[in-house]
Amino acid sequence: SPAVVAPIEAASTPEPTATLTPEPTAQPEPSPTADADLIAQGVQVYRSAYCGVCHTLAPANTRGSFAPNHDHVATAAQEHLADPSYNGSATTVAEYLMESLLTPQRYLVPGYELSPHAMPAFSHLSETDLNALVAMLSAQE
Repeated sequence: SPAVVAPIEAASTPEPTATLTPEPTAQPEPSPTADADLIAQGVQVYRSAYCGVCHTLAPANTRGSFAPNHDHVATAAQEHLADPSYNGSATTVAEYLMESLLTPQRYLVPGYELSPHAMPAFSHLSETDLNALVAMLSAQE
């Protein structure tokens, strides 16, 4: 006689449940892409405003010689802020750079006081363009 096989019942084991613990809330960090985009925009503003006619800046591929070199302008700005003859109102590199763009005669970089090519004010630029220019120059350490 044939053997009778009883059906096997499926085991009813409960699905494991995962308990998710919330990640600690981290402070948002600036996006490297956003920073790179802002710096790239600053380079475009630098070129379109013809800053490179007078200034040298490697990222903009300019070789001007009438005015201070901008390749390390953020470091130079820190030095200018500490200069006893600095009479502007800026206290940070970004403020100094903005002041230099809007009221360049407030502080003349040593060695360029007698230049026949005075830095013009760039107050005609939009706030967006000025901020991009300052961000890009601030990155030139």
